Amino acid sequence: MKRFRTPYRPRPQSNHPNLPSRRQEAAQQQQREAAAAQIQAVHRGNAGRQEAAQQQQREAAAAQIQAVHRGNAGRQEAALQQQQEAAATQIQAVHRGNAGRQEAAQRLHREAAATHIQAVHRGNAGRQEAAQQQQREAAAAQIQAVHRGNAGRQEAAQQQQREAAAAQIQAVHRGNAGRQEAAQQQQREA
Repeated sequence: MKRFRTPYRPRPQSNHPNLPSRRQEAAQQQQREAAAAQIQAVHRGNAGRQEAAQQQQREAAAAQIQAVHRGNAGRQEAALQQQQEAAATQIQAVHRGNAGRQEAAQRLHREAAATHIQAVHRGNAGRQEAAQQQQREAAAAQIQAVHRGNAGRQEAAQQQQREAAAAQIQAVHRGNAGRQEAAQQQQREA
């Protein structure tokens, strides 16, 4: 603050006893200026202290606001982090579930395909075995038919030979018997 000085105004000199002299007036002026300076100093001190207190209050309020803001920001950041982690966990769970279901579906598909392949193989093997069995039975039947045919022909030939031999024996026997009978007949007649 500026110091206010009253400008010097010369007073007319008078010899009036109640009027102060120039020295007295100068001393009074000096006292007034010292008092004004003192008042200004006190005022400046009060204003400075008041300004410092206000500044301190503003700084404390700013620090409090910043602390509250940092606390809010920290809690928001923590909540956001927690939400992101929960979302990541949820995404991972969904992914694992999808992967598990996909793996199970693929396993079921592979098992169904393996079962189908085994069924086709068993069917083919069964049909092949049945065809081979049928071929073996047909071959056995053919062999048996040939054997029976051969045995039948052989038996027929042997039967024919036996009958021919029997007929030959009988013919020889009848011839011998006839000749013997004829010889006996000749002897009786002679």
